This record gives sequence, C-alpha cells and structure tokens, in this order.
Amino acid sequence: MNNKICSALYNDETIEKHSTGFEKAFESCKKENVKYEYLDTGLGFRFTFYHKNVHGHVQLKITENDKIIIERLKDNPSMTIVKLAKVLNVGDKKSIVR
Repeated sequence: MNNKICSALYNDETIEKHSTGFEKAFESCKKENVKYEYLDTGLGFRFTFYHKNVHGHVQLKITENDKIIIERLKDNPSMTIVKLAKVLNVGDKKSIVR
C-alpha cells in the first residue's frame, strides 16, 4: 500500500499502523497453536484459520464492554478502535484487546 495513503488513513484513525496486522496474526496463531493459511491473491489477501471440531455446549464469558462493542459494531461495522475506546471511556486504544 502506498505510504502516503497509509499515513492519511492512520491520521484519520481508519487504521492503527501500516503493516503490523499480519505480524500480530501470525504471532497469535503461533502462540495459541492455531493452524492457518495466508494467501496473497495479488489483488488482496485471505487468511484461513483452522480449528478442531467442538462438540457440546461452549460457554463464553462476555463482559458488559464486550456487549457494547458488539452492539456498536453491528450498528457501524467500520467503527475504529479509537472511537470504541472513546465510547467505553477507556484511556486509549491499547485498552481494547482484540
């Protein structure tokens, strides 16, 4: 991606930082032992994550902030982490864990 475009998107809070998402995804997969594939199509990219089949009931613990985030993203899927942090009254975007 063009560095000038990335700078503009960063300043507009559309992206967090240029070229860090892949590194974070690869590191997280390695840490959690998750098999994945990455494909660069030339026009974009695709991640495929593999998981073991889970049988039975899986229970997730969802916090009130999680519920707010889910509802806000349903209403506005393009909402940035910076804007979510403001909605949740947390110090900065680093307070929101993906």
